[in-house]
Amino acid sequence: MSAPAQQRRPPLDLVPEPDLAEDTDWLTGQAAATTDPAAEQPESWQAQTVLNEWAPEHQLIGAMMWLTAEQARPILELVPDAAIWQPLRQWAYEIIRAVVADGRDPNPVVVLAVARQRSWSHGANADQPPTPYLHHRLAVYLAAAYTQVLSPATPARSSTRHTDEPSATTESACSNSPGAAPNGN
Repeated sequence: MSAPAQQRRPPLDLVPEPDLAEDTDWLTGQAAATTDPAAEQPESWQAQTVLNEWAPEHQLIGAMMWLTAEQARPILELVPDAAIWQPLRQWAYEIIRAVVADGRDPNPVVVLAVARQRSWSHGANADQPPTPYLHHRLAVYLAAAYTQVLSPATPARSSTRHTDEPSATTESACSNSPGAAPNGN
């Protein structure tokens, strides 16, 4: 880009300055007469559920339970326990780390069995086994994380069928692509 073109470019404004004449919320702490419509409606539980399923920590923990101890060890070396911020997830991750350190595969059954005697390290009663209520919450979370993990092997669309023979769409797309070999049929 030439020097004159760079001079004409407007400055990047990521967060615009508030109009102090109209916006006094930051001064008074009171909501203005017209509020954001999105703020008026609480976020639905369905939206929060979807966000939780796609959370990176949730996906990491779910994926770890599909790995062998040998496969999980390098990941555990790279990701410290402190990188997981939600307490229930951090507890699950700590247990996965302990299971792998013992040389066992961190599948959900083993992780849940170890959790009967191992509380979250930052919990109020870290030296005692978890309560049945907390153990149940962990069981529900582990089941969700294990079943909701996204795999690169799964198709992008759930309606995609796997067959041994290519479909008509695949054949036409392949024959119309540039550099495609002529069809031998």
